[in-house]
Amino acid sequence: MEQRYFDEVIKQARRIRQRRIRREGRDSSSGNTSHGSSSSSGPSRATTDTSQSRGSSASDQATSIRLRGLKLACLRFCLMLLGRRCRGHEYELPMLCAMAVLAVKAQGWHSAHEYPPIMSQIIKMARFMIIQMAFQQVDPDHEYAAEEEPDLLALVTKMVDQCMIRGSRGAMQWVFDRRAYGMKIQFTSTVAGDVDWVGDQIRYKKIEFNMPQLRSMVHGLVFETYRALEKVMYVSEAEFPPIPWYDLRDDPTREGIGHSFVQDERNPWPVDGQTWLNDRLLDRRILQQRGEMISPAKCQEWYRLVDRFHGLLATLVQWVWGQNARGPEFLSMCGWSSGEGQGHNLFIAGGFGGRVPQGSQVELVTRYHKGYNISGDIKVIHRFLPQEVGALMIWNVWLVRPAWNILRQITSDGQFRQQWNIWHPDARDRAWTPARMSQEMKRVSERALGEGLTLQSWRDISIAVSRKYLRKGEGRFKHDEEDWDDKTQEDEIEDMQAGHGTHVAGIVYVRGIREQDGGGGKYAREVRTSQ
Repeated sequence: MEQRYFDEVIKQARRIRQRRIRREGRDSSSGNTSHGSSSSSGPSRATTDTSQSRGSSASDQATSIRLRGLKLACLRFCLMLLGRRCRGHEYELPMLCAMAVLAVKAQGWHSAHEYPPIMSQIIKMARFMIIQMAFQQVDPDHEYAAEEEPDLLALVTKMVDQCMIRGSRGAMQWVFDRRAYGMKIQFTSTVAGDVDWVGDQIRYKKIEFNMPQLRSMVHGLVFETYRALEKVMYVSEAEFPPIPWYDLRDDPTREGIGHSFVQDERNPWPVDGQTWLNDRLLDRRILQQRGEMISPAKCQEWYRLVDRFHGLLATLVQWVWGQNARGPEFLSMCGWSSGEGQGHNLFIAGGFGGRVPQGSQVELVTRYHKGYNISGDIKVIHRFLPQEVGALMIWNVWLVRPAWNILRQITSDGQFRQQWNIWHPDARDRAWTPARMSQEMKRVSERALGEGLTLQSWRDISIAVSRKYLRKGEGRFKHDEEDWDDKTQEDEIEDMQAGHGTHVAGIVYVRGIREQDGGGGKYAREVRTSQ
């Protein structure tokens, strides 16, 4: 993540510098023109116009420098606080006093379940600031730059050794130690519950709805997404190119640039996905206006239809693909191999050379990195889509996405960059973020349930629903010789799909409001079932 941030900062700085050079060139040329015209139109007016333009330009430049200098001064101040070493009592460090203030809330102090995430945010921001300062030091236009361009990696390593590792006797050592201690408490003690069931009605915080409402919402969203795809392809559902479910093949080991199961030569696609939708749009003159073969205005209208379809499809996948994923895990999925060391996440299950009774199924495989610095383990999580939703995903990557790429290349004046993510930025270059995803989910759920569900709330509710309805043997009473301790039980697949073990799920995630402190939820449910 830091590397991507650094690369983006480099590109942004280069763009800003190029714009500044072009602007200075235009200012100088306009100044020469104004001087040349002053002899004919009168010296006083020319002098006034020139002085005003120069004054405004100087003011803008001074404002720009002042803002930049202020931001860099704040950056240096923050890094100075991080780099101070403890020579006496640890609370002589100003950084720790600030951390103590962050531990205070409206009533009392943050608990061990609330404070470690705050410290994790401080650690992440400190890493970003180190990368930013290293970049500033290699910028030749900056006053703090070295006389000779230093090695960026060496600068980052030096600053990390000074203030971001244990043994530095600095503020971050205290933050790392206290965060580890807080997480130990967090994963060995229970949290207060916020879920309650009354029959088939779930009550989560201030949200209430029943399971028939949830099923009705999903069925309605499937219908709406199919109608949105009809508008994108300008055909009815009955005219969609058929998907050869029983003959689909996929080879997950192939990692060539731009590869996906769509490019597998063994798949008997009935139409050429690279050209089918574009040819249809051109034949029907959907994109033509006032004699233009491809009108940018008409393309923008079609882009908006695609954006709406993508929003509905992304929301639908969240509802039906199993235990919900966190925002970055969901939005970073790639449908094609990028060739940059990152494989794709979209596969066909059952397409490895054999047939299955129901045909193939769309599989989404994500890699979950949270806690990697502590555990050193990357969780690989598999999720599968029902065929009704999987068909929408296949039509998207097989037909819609190629047409989108071609039209974007034509209408973007050479500024289009190939995107490998399934959820690519829209026509206005708005990237998919967790906040935007939550807005889409909230819009759909408010209309169907009367309650706004976000990524976080649905993640919790989906865990609660799976515990009540989907767990195998949930009500089964254990044998007397089996241990009641939640720590000794095997992890259930539903908990692993949510990115954690069964023990952690029982003490942290979506506990019932009637569950007592210190006890796992599954133990209480099994005791109640046994009586």
